[in-house]
Amino acid sequence: MLLQTPFLERLDSSLRRLVSEQLITCHGTWSTSLRRVYASASQRGSGEGPFVEIIDARWNANLSAEFAFGVMAFLATPREVYWSKASLVSSLVPVQVSLSAYTHNAPGGSTFTGRAGEAYLPGVPVASGRPLEEVCTAEPRRLVAGRVARLAQTTEAEFFVVALPRALLKVGRNHLWRVRDDSASEFPPDVRAVLTRGRAGAVSRGTVRKVESSELIPANECDFESMFALHSLVFREHIVRLWGWDETWQRDNFRAEVSSSSCSVILHAGERVGYVQTFDENGCIRVRNIAIQPAFQSRGIGRSVVETLQQTAAQRGVPLKLRVFPTNPRAQRFYERQGFRAIGRARTGIEMEWRAAW
Repeated sequence: MLLQTPFLERLDSSLRRLVSEQLITCHGTWSTSLRRVYASASQRGSGEGPFVEIIDARWNANLSAEFAFGVMAFLATPREVYWSKASLVSSLVPVQVSLSAYTHNAPGGSTFTGRAGEAYLPGVPVASGRPLEEVCTAEPRRLVAGRVARLAQTTEAEFFVVALPRALLKVGRNHLWRVRDDSASEFPPDVRAVLTRGRAGAVSRGTVRKVESSELIPANECDFESMFALHSLVFREHIVRLWGWDETWQRDNFRAEVSSSSCSVILHAGERVGYVQTFDENGCIRVRNIAIQPAFQSRGIGRSVVETLQQTAAQRGVPLKLRVFPTNPRAQRFYERQGFRAIGRARTGIEMEWRAAW
């Protein structure tokens, strides 16, 4: 049984009938590193303490076989199952599990996430207070194509992958692949939708969710990996179309943006569901990024965050500005509904502005 997670059980059962048994090996090792960071966001750029230490633990592995395959990665939590497709279809696909936490008795728990190739998943908070190798158990093993396999687990979340032979896949633009329609025609609707559409998303574990209020809390260094994973999940498609994606450059640039912004984590019903970055610029408040996990979009969370920023701008008597990708008309329509106006347009972005009194 897979976590007693109905969606993963339906996925495994559907693929089991379709995919013949072919072995895939998985070999991985743990590594750890330490970082010294500012104790609070207000210290950024000062060069002065106090400082705290962050420990990063990563399990890096390779999935390998004698045939080419595509990989889907899943992060299962008590509320959601997040999923993402690796763009690489190959006979060798890297996977990674990571945990980040404060050392010793510093405040905060751990952030847990995983990825397959460039299939990033959001980070989720997990309890710590123990050595990280005890918080997360990785399971190197021999996998079977078309079978959902758990590679790592904590007490609050688990990381799964499933490998699909190239013969079942149709690869489209930007290396986005999907299971061929004729192969998935008999699958349950939710399984068919995940396998044949999109690059990433989330499905509910079947619980009825209450509408809860959202709040912003200051981000800390332990949030970096989960925020960058969400940045990749939400914005990668547009960045690829405009500039192309260089993983090292994107990570370094995102870290620079975090360091030069006021960065907050969006909490909804106690879960970290997104982040927002702002900074002051020439008499205005500029929104650098707002990112919300796909499973929590269209619930009014983004609107609530924008209204909070608008209240701050109105109290200070300054405009609120941001830029949206020209490849993202949905975002432009959203901000227009919140009272923003387009005031400039370029190949890589549409400049938008909100004022308390137009």
